[in-house]
Amino acid sequence: MLTEADKERARYHLGYMEVVVASSFAFGIPQATEPQFMFESAITRVRPEAEFRVIAILDKLDEIECRLFRSSEELFAKRASDLEPNLSQPDDVERELVRWACQLAQMLGVMPYPFSQRFRSLSELGGRAGNVSVRR
Repeated sequence: MLTEADKERARYHLGYMEVVVASSFAFGIPQATEPQFMFESAITRVRPEAEFRVIAILDKLDEIECRLFRSSEELFAKRASDLEPNLSQPDDVERELVRWACQLAQMLGVMPYPFSQRFRSLSELGGRAGNVSVRR
């Protein structure tokens, strides 16, 4: 069973709020926090045989975030023989973090929190979080 700490890590890496969600309903539908409700429901229903994979992805996300912190302090060279700093390194690491967070979201059957700034690049790539295109 996932621990409360594991659930918190998942919540954090997917951009969900670290607050107790107030029950605000309009016409019986949760308002503005519906993705949070969906996440909370999914994270409590992870199959026991899938828990090890969820934890492995959380560990990977923690590792990548540590690299992101380091990359903001140290800029590595673009090539081994080069002294020119790789200014895109933090962005490259952030893209990897988003990629793994999306993998976690896919496993849970949820989307990253649509209002999280961390996932703004997803909407820049061709869609807005939470929207599904429909063809006629």
